[in-house]
Amino acid sequence: MFTFAFGMGQLFLVLGTFSHLLNRIPKSGNWMDFVKFVMGTAMIALAIFYVQPVVNQQLFHILIGVALVLVSSYFGAFNKESKAVMQMKKGFLLASFLVGLLFVTQGLFPGLFQQGPTDTSTQADKAKTVPWETFSFEKLEEAQASGKGIVIDFYADWCLACKEMEVDTFPQPEVMKLKDKFVWLKFDATDTSPDFDRLRKEHGILGLPWILVYEPGGKKRDDLTLTGYEGPEPFAERLNKAL
Repeated sequence: MFTFAFGMGQLFLVLGTFSHLLNRIPKSGNWMDFVKFVMGTAMIALAIFYVQPVVNQQLFHILIGVALVLVSSYFGAFNKESKAVMQMKKGFLLASFLVGLLFVTQGLFPGLFQQGPTDTSTQADKAKTVPWETFSFEKLEEAQASGKGIVIDFYADWCLACKEMEVDTFPQPEVMKLKDKFVWLKFDATDTSPDFDRLRKEHGILGLPWILVYEPGGKKRDDLTLTGYEGPEPFAERLNKAL
């Protein structure tokens, strides 16, 4: 708040010191409508951006589509304009309106524009990352007896850092070289559950992502626990320490 007040105060100090600058300040006019359009659209876009991690993909598409349809309609997608500049604006808004309809349609009917994903493509996508298995206490016991190291990833659909690691860390060559030396278990902590409450207390989980690392033989290495995003190279070094 101090920095904000200081910054606002500087403007008045400058105008008070150089009063002739007052004559150079733009006068109010139609250009302010354009400024409102740009800033309002940016606010809507940021709102949708921040809600993305907590909604599913179909609802996210619908939100984008509805926003585009409403904004383009309100600001003149269907107005009758004769000036060339206004016609260009109308064309842009009509294009935004159509894109919005496409997003809404994609959200309501997610399979409409897809070519029908095959099992082959699904298997290919899985092959690009480490072989994750859904966590269970039985699988943990089997992994501890397997003679391999263990990685347990606690993640959630609303966790942005978890998604970043899915894309930027786990599929990278540095980590993929170690995939056969570990058993990879994932625990979905999107919603609370008795199992997660138990594990949270047992391992002191404070936030997500939270990744536990076990050395071969089943001993947990508390010093190698990961409590946030990490790139592929340091993550691979972390796993090598467990081996």
